[in-house]
Formats: sequence, C-alpha cells, structure tokens
Amino acid sequence: MIHTALLNLWRHRRRTVFTGFVCAAAMTATLLGAGFALFTYQSLAEKAARDYGHLTLSHPAYFSESEDTPLAHGIVPSPELQRQLLLRDDVKAVLPRLQFNGLISNGDKSEIFVGAGVEGAEFQIKGPFLDVKAGQVLPLQPDLSASVPIMLGEGLARSLKAEVGTELSLMSPTSSGALNALDVVVVGVFSTGVPDLDKRQLYVPIAAGQQLLQSDRISELNIFLLTADSQADLAAQLAQQQPQWLVTPWQDRAFFFRAVQGLYNRIFGTMGCLMLLLVLFAVGHGISQVVTERTREIGTMAALGEQRALIVSHFVLEAGLLGAMAGLAATFVTFMCCEVLRRVELMMPPPPGSSQGYPLFISFSAELAAIATAVLVVVCMAFAAKASISAVRKPLVDALSFV
Repeated sequence: MIHTALLNLWRHRRRTVFTGFVCAAAMTATLLGAGFALFTYQSLAEKAARDYGHLTLSHPAYFSESEDTPLAHGIVPSPELQRQLLLRDDVKAVLPRLQFNGLISNGDKSEIFVGAGVEGAEFQIKGPFLDVKAGQVLPLQPDLSASVPIMLGEGLARSLKAEVGTELSLMSPTSSGALNALDVVVVGVFSTGVPDLDKRQLYVPIAAGQQLLQSDRISELNIFLLTADSQADLAAQLAQQQPQWLVTPWQDRAFFFRAVQGLYNRIFGTMGCLMLLLVLFAVGHGISQVVTERTREIGTMAALGEQRALIVSHFVLEAGLLGAMAGLAATFVTFMCCEVLRRVELMMPPPPGSSQGYPLFISFSAELAAIATAVLVVVCMAFAAKASISAVRKPLVDALSFV
C-alpha cells in the first residue's frame, strides 16, 4: 500500500508538489514564529540568571522590608560556606554583592546614585553584560590605598561631565546612620542599554563600598551554576543547612522576565491560534480538493469491486505520506533559516525603554518540529478521510461521471 501510495503521489506530481508546498509553508511559518518566541524566553531567562545568579542568599527580610539604615538587613559573609560551595562541581562562582545609594559629586554638581559593590571577578564570570563605552572594568585586585576605582553609567557620567580619570566624591549614610564620604576616580563608563539605569547606576569594589558604609556586611550572596539542573537540589540543601538565611531562586527576582513572559504568552498565544486556524484551512482545503478531483478514480475502484474501507485507507495513507514529506521539508527549511540568521546576525530595533538593539535569532527545537509534523500528518489524514468517505458514498453513476 505504501508503494502504491508513493506511485500515486508521483503520478500527480504537479498537484503533489503544490499541495505539499502549501502544507510545508504553513508549518514553516508556525515553526519560525514558535522559534522566535522560544529564543525570546531563553534569552530573557539567561539574562536574568546571569544578572542575579541562579540562587541568592540574603537576610529573610531583605526583599520584603525596607531598611532604616544601610545594611540593616545585610548578612555577614561566610568564607567557609563560599569555600564549600566552590568545591561543588556544579557551582561556577559565588559572588558577594553590596547594594547602597547616596550622592555623587564633582565639586560643582551632585547627583543621586544607585551603587553596587562587586568583586572584579564578576565582570569576567558574567560575561559582557555591560557595554563599556570608555576605559575598562574594575580590576580583579584593586589597590584601594592609592585610589578607589569606579565605573559610571553613561548618563550619570554625562551629567557630571566625567570621563576616565576624573576624580569624584561619593557620599552615603553609614550603617550607624552617620554621613561618610569617599574619594574615587573613574576608570570606566558603561551602558546597560536602559537609559534610566545609566543615569543613576555605578559600580565600585565591594571593599570600597564597605569602607564607605563602615560595615563588614554584604547585601546578598549570589551563586552561579554551570547548569540549572541542580538548582532545586542545591536550594533545598542550603535552606536546610542555613536556616537563618533566605534562599531565593532567580525566577523569584526576575520581575521583568515574568512580565515579558506573561505579555508574550498572550501575544504569541493569540497569533498561534490564528495561525493554526489558517494552517488548518489551507491544509484542509488543499487535501480535500486533491481527493475531490479524483472522484472518478474512486468510482472506478468501487466499480472494480474494491471495498470502501480499503479505498479510504489508500487516500488516507497518501495524505499521511504527503504530510510527512511536507513536515520534513518544513523542518529542513526552518533549520536552515535559523542557521542563516545565526551567521548573518540581523539586528532588531531597540525595545521600548532601551537604547540598544539585539540580534535576531530563532531557536530551532527538534521536539517542536516533531510535534508539528505529527499534527500536520494527522490533519492531512483527517481531511483526506472526510473527503474520500464523502466520495465513496456517491452512487457509481455519479462518481464515474463526476467532473
């Protein structure tokens, strides 16, 4: 039967190619749209995990309550815990982080800043999460006895008329409530791609931030994993071993990721439903037309004594093979489109609230392609069965004289 079905498809080559092209085009459009949504989700998840770390250790009230004084909800770092975590094969890095704010001044003008005290290794471990416009990132081992290095956001540097080598002053309340100041020198100017952040954000070595706040505490301890497979197990283990600290996965901190995911789910869900209806209509119409045009052939087979069920099975099998071939062609075309976009690197315009575009990539999912192919085959077979059953029920005289 398979051999006969293939011969029938080859006998009607023009009709087969046209119908297969319609099916393949519809499936390719579906896979490309789903691949773009998948790439968006993967990119946002990767960015969130890279920014916050897969797990964050903090004071239980750090995320839920405001601090009356800086580091009121801070934690004292544990070198022993960091050493134990780094001994694990699945842990890439353990980075302390200090969050604070205050005023930055060039002597003539002052601006409010949102500061982050970090280790120099953070810029190597996270990768290029900042676009360095001038200068360099913070050194791995800064010499605070000579001058305190600092990195400024592009908007903040522009407001203070600061460039690499400019000396500035930081002012912030200490953990005891007093006011303290620290002289710094600009070593780099960066852009996050979000202008509102660039107007306020800066980075200093974590030791310098603790010196400014006059405290040995940190705000949080970020744990970066090689893969997210062990995230849940490590979170449960840390919650049991360190009950005095709060263990927060990156999913609970990635508010932007969840908001975009919810928005995109509605957008892509609506578009997917509309595209699915168009696909069903196009495929159903093409397959039904193919079977209807062969009504005289069906009448001839019935006149020769062929059973109705066998006639229907022939057409269903042909439609299934046509759908499978169209699915394989659509999968190949989708894969090639993904590779071409990966090599060409077309740039998308900046999203709302950002000043930087991003490369247009489409993620290829073999699992999604297999599911789409199976659905396409089932749809083709269903419409072929409906059309062929309608044809075999016609009286022989009507079927043989059908035009």
